[in-house]
Amino acid sequence: MMDKASIVAALQEMADILEITGANPFQIMAYRNGASILDEFEGALEDAVRHGTLTELPGIGKGLSSVISELHLTGESAERARVRALVPPGLPELLHVPRLGPKRIRRLHRELGVENLDSLEDAARGERIRGLKGFGAQTESGILRGIAWLRERRRTGS
Repeated sequence: MMDKASIVAALQEMADILEITGANPFQIMAYRNGASILDEFEGALEDAVRHGTLTELPGIGKGLSSVISELHLTGESAERARVRALVPPGLPELLHVPRLGPKRIRRLHRELGVENLDSLEDAARGERIRGLKGFGAQTESGILRGIAWLRERRRTGS
C-alpha cells in the first residue's frame, strides 16, 4: 500500500520521465496536475479509492484514477512500470542533481549518452558537458558539486 505523499512523488516522477523522453506535453501536464490535485486533496484517499470517487476531483480522469488506485493498493502500477521502462533505470536519479531538470537530462542523454550518475560524473570530469550549447564550465562544475552533494546526502541518510 502506498501513501498519498508517495503517490504524489510517483506521479511527479512519471511526468519528469515523460518530459525527459519528449512525450506529449498534455500527457506530462496531466501527471503534474494530478500530483498537485492529489497533494491538495484533504479527503481520505483510502475512501476515495474504495468508493471509486477519485474521478470526482477536477482534473482526475479515469486513467489517472486507475494509476492512483493501483499505486495506493499495490505500491506499483502497470503504467508507472511502462513509463519507467522508457528510459535507462539510472536516468530518473539525475533529477535529484541540482541544476538538472528533465530537459537538460534529455539533452545529456541524447547528446552525450549519459544514463546514470556515474556517466554524468564522467562527462563532467571529462569536460564534455561544457561543449553543449546552453551549458558551460560553470554549469559543469555546478553539476559536479551537485553530484557530490547528492552522494553525501545519500551516504549520511539525510
